[in-house]
Amino acid sequence: VHGGILMKKIDFVILLLTSVVLQLVAGASLEGPSTLNDNNFEENVFQGDKKPWFVMIFAPWCKFCKMAMPTFEEVAAPIRAAGLHPAFINCDDSKILCNWFTIRSLPTFILLNADGSFHRHKGKRDRQDLIDWALGGFKSEEKEILPPRPSEFQRLLKVTKLQIERVIDMGIKSPRFGIAVIVILILSTVVSSYFGYWIAKKFEAMRDRKLAAAANRQVAPQAQPESSAAQSDDQTAPSAGKQKTD
Repeated sequence: VHGGILMKKIDFVILLLTSVVLQLVAGASLEGPSTLNDNNFEENVFQGDKKPWFVMIFAPWCKFCKMAMPTFEEVAAPIRAAGLHPAFINCDDSKILCNWFTIRSLPTFILLNADGSFHRHKGKRDRQDLIDWALGGFKSEEKEILPPRPSEFQRLLKVTKLQIERVIDMGIKSPRFGIAVIVILILSTVVSSYFGYWIAKKFEAMRDRKLAAAANRQVAPQAQPESSAAQSDDQTAPSAGKQKTD
């Protein structure tokens, strides 16, 4: 009797543990990639648990990103089970990060370590290909090191440079777009030059008016004694004539 009761307790414990494990597995499989951005990147990657991160860098408007996103979401569970952190970086929301990594094409997959080293994925984007690459295939790719975090001024310069390169690339691929950009640049140059010339003329006229007003203020006190002298001459002239008459 006691043996039967003990077996029932053991079966209950096993059933309870099995239920907990299944819930954990189900939760892990439903949990998608996390999100890294300009604000939480350093805290999570450099100051976290030091585990590698498998990151998909994308933009909402990118057609190929939309095609690859469901595959990356499927990859999240086995990647996390292998001890890596799957995560997204949205370039529209995290321009500092995307410029920090010098992202030139989307989507971009990287295997990132806590020491700032990373590898760029250059192979296929199928589910198994991504898993195999993240779990060891990345070692065949060139290892890169994140440079020091750029200052705001350096970031703006880099963003401007990338935007110019993107516009030039789009102009090469689409002659109509290139012609439109050239026309816009010419018009903006003409307008800005004319506006600058107009502003300079306005300031020059204001300066001339101020100089003229200052010169008038200096001349006025000198003219006053002459008028006084003329008035005194007018007053002495009648008296002299009277004396002569007498």
